[in-house]
Amino acid sequence: MIQGVELQIFSHPRWLCLVRVLVSEYCRELNMEPGLVRDVILAIDETISNIMRHAYEGDTEQLIRVQCSCQKSMFQVEIYDHGKVFDPFEQQMPPPDELRSGGRGIYLIRSLMDDYKYGQLAGWNCTCLSKTLSVSTEARQG
Repeated sequence: MIQGVELQIFSHPRWLCLVRVLVSEYCRELNMEPGLVRDVILAIDETISNIMRHAYEGDTEQLIRVQCSCQKSMFQVEIYDHGKVFDPFEQQMPPPDELRSGGRGIYLIRSLMDDYKYGQLAGWNCTCLSKTLSVSTEARQG
């Protein structure tokens, strides 16, 4: 079984590429299908971008921790921040036919991932995203 990975970055958008590379490499080691990898990376990217923009209000010197792990057939990423508390489940989704910039990130994350949780843990905000892997991916991990 492949161990998990962890990365801590500052809340500057330039570090998003480092997160993408780490997650891509970890997913490659798990032999995840390319479509699943794209979904996971897009959801993580959107989550971290929202933290940078909303929780930290553009402050580029705050910490964000990213932890990826895989247990049996469940890929999980936990994203931690110290920004403003923001419960994504309390937010109203804009109508699908409304044309506007922004406001669809939470919908995108929910549609790409199988599970999406948010809470506080040891003084951190924690966003947990999970994706169920196919049986063929699970078999290749052993």
